[in-house]
Amino acid sequence: MSAEKTEKGLKPQNEFFTDAQRDFNGAFEDALLLERFDAAQAQLDELKKQNGETAAYFYRLGRLREKQGQKKEAYEYFRRLFFEWPVFMHDKYDYERFRQDVIQDSLNKCRAQWNQLIAKTSRFIEENPDAHDRDNTAPFAKAFWHSHREDLEGLARSYIAILDFEPNETAAIQALVQIYTELGDVEHQSFFQNRLTDARRYWRDLTETRSQATCAAAKKHEESAHYDAVIEVVNLGLETDPLHPDLLLAKAEALQKLKHLKEGHACVLAVLKNNPNNSRAQRLKKALEAQVFDMNLKEGLDLLSKAELEKPGSQGQISKVESALSRFLDAIAFDGNNLTALAGVYRCHIRSAEPLKAQKTMERIRQIDSTFDVYSIFRDKAEKEEKDELCFVATRVFGKEHPETIFLRGWRDNCLRHYRPGRVFISLYRRVGPALAKLPPGSDVLRLSRMAICLLTGFLRTLLHFTGRQGQFD
Repeated sequence: MSAEKTEKGLKPQNEFFTDAQRDFNGAFEDALLLERFDAAQAQLDELKKQNGETAAYFYRLGRLREKQGQKKEAYEYFRRLFFEWPVFMHDKYDYERFRQDVIQDSLNKCRAQWNQLIAKTSRFIEENPDAHDRDNTAPFAKAFWHSHREDLEGLARSYIAILDFEPNETAAIQALVQIYTELGDVEHQSFFQNRLTDARRYWRDLTETRSQATCAAAKKHEESAHYDAVIEVVNLGLETDPLHPDLLLAKAEALQKLKHLKEGHACVLAVLKNNPNNSRAQRLKKALEAQVFDMNLKEGLDLLSKAELEKPGSQGQISKVESALSRFLDAIAFDGNNLTALAGVYRCHIRSAEPLKAQKTMERIRQIDSTFDVYSIFRDKAEKEEKDELCFVATRVFGKEHPETIFLRGWRDNCLRHYRPGRVFISLYRRVGPALAKLPPGSDVLRLSRMAICLLTGFLRTLLHFTGRQGQFD
């Protein structure tokens, strides 16, 4: 039986999973195992009658021909399947196995013979410098060159035997061009040179067929929003055609959907390197760069906000500042006049104790907008997060519009966020609050949280009453 490769994500055609097909597969494999080839052929004829000449039909036909010893015909079926039905063949390596066992092994033996022949000739010429001239009439020289010619002709026959199996094997044709050039046979040399051109065109056409087949299969997965599967299918085509623009762009678009923006951008750049006027690639490049820009800004601001909460000068702060600076610089590479990115760079230089760089960045900011507040990037970010943020536990315990929840939200917005300790508390609460809010009903932790919230709000209201600020947060 054929060994199979396993690859997560892609599956054979649905016909493999029906009960009828399981029964057919079992009967067919049994017929092959028992070498009942007539029975196996009859089953294939019935399969063809029911479903037509599908990939499954040709694959089993190739298996049958291989068992019958008709290796060349089997190889032709597997080759066709590899290039025309790449998804079907993604977990089957019969084509590669034939290439290795029959063609590549024969090529390796021929190359070894060629190397020995070259070494033998070089040694002879080194020992007999006068015999370099092949028209030398000395008996020993004539005998050597006659033997050399016979060896080359024998090697040519070995390469031609490979072409009997695969008529378009370029490595064998190239070797024959070289051999007949060595023999001085202009006619055969010219014949195989033309054949080499045709063979290269043949493989290019087959590779394009495989690429188009994978594009079509990827399109179906894209329509159903299975972007991981799109990438797996596209990669099948890229194995044989790594610079195919449609494949690279299909992969880039799938990576974009999965938010792997930098990898998608790399695919687009590979297309534009060879096809600078590709309009689809140009549009996708702009879209990806805009998304990468937004991502770099967001990640830079997040890292810088976390750095602000670290101990000044600590390794944790230095590491976060360096990472944030890298994100901001990447953003500036896309938009050199973006004030948010420049303000981020300024703050990173301040935190890194680099006043000259900070001053230079500030001068750049003032050139663009003399009224811009570099600290606004943190206020805007904090205000947005806090506007969107709920009091997780209070909302879970009392409800969103309960007086206690409203009071705590007011305390957070009008008091805590104005002081550094309060901002640290809010940052810590963001990490643990959502987890507490997800606890199951009746949890002891939620009961204790309810009591703690009531005590806290009662204490705060009492404190506000004595300070004459009662009702401020309600």
